[in-house]
Amino acid sequence: MGAIVGPFYDRGYLRLILLVGTVLVVVGHMTLSLCTQYWQALLAQGFAIGIGGGCLFVPSLAVMQPYFSSNLGLALGVAATGSSVGGVIYPIIFINLIDKVGFGWTVRAIGFVSLGTLLVPLTLSRMRVKPAGVRKLIDPTAFTDGPYWLCIFACLLGYTGCYAAFYYIAFFAQEKGFMSATQSLYLVPILNGVSALGRAVPNWLSDKIGPTNVVMPGKKPHSVDYPVDFPFDLDA
Repeated sequence: MGAIVGPFYDRGYLRLILLVGTVLVVVGHMTLSLCTQYWQALLAQGFAIGIGGGCLFVPSLAVMQPYFSSNLGLALGVAATGSSVGGVIYPIIFINLIDKVGFGWTVRAIGFVSLGTLLVPLTLSRMRVKPAGVRKLIDPTAFTDGPYWLCIFACLLGYTGCYAAFYYIAFFAQEKGFMSATQSLYLVPILNGVSALGRAVPNWLSDKIGPTNVVMPGKKPHSVDYPVDFPFDLDA
């Protein structure tokens, strides 16, 4: 969705993008609560909420940048912790309501929480500065940029491996007897809560020592063939 939402954001349609994303996310949750077949859940959860989330993600980061002349990394890191907070709150809501009010009203409660929180950016967000250039919906040069495609492929593999843990960690702990069924469900909010530090602290460090220097410790030392004293500025 970023490839579609980005050019619309450049043209100044911030409010429209947020409105579409808010409607899709809330309607997706409400219709998910009524689903009885797989294809219905796929449309509600996969497409409606998925597309709505895609509409909200790009402007949530892009709208912040003109407001910060310094500490931009920290600001974006704090914004990124929002998904970690949501990853703590929503599972806890689900765990505590599912046996009391059933699946339908549990999902509707999550939908109402989404509505309440999404009304805040929908009301307050302002596009301070429009980008100097407007991105095209389709940029042919992107398809011939080897390093760009390598980055995209690496991100695909990284996120595919990362999010698998969120889906299976509770079942794994329960199957191995580490935790009871109820306790194991809390592993997801715990994992999301800890990830908030990983989203904010490295971004704060990037303002101090540069983004490349923050990323480098995550690489294997023997896989880097560069000399210790770099003859060029990697962050330039």
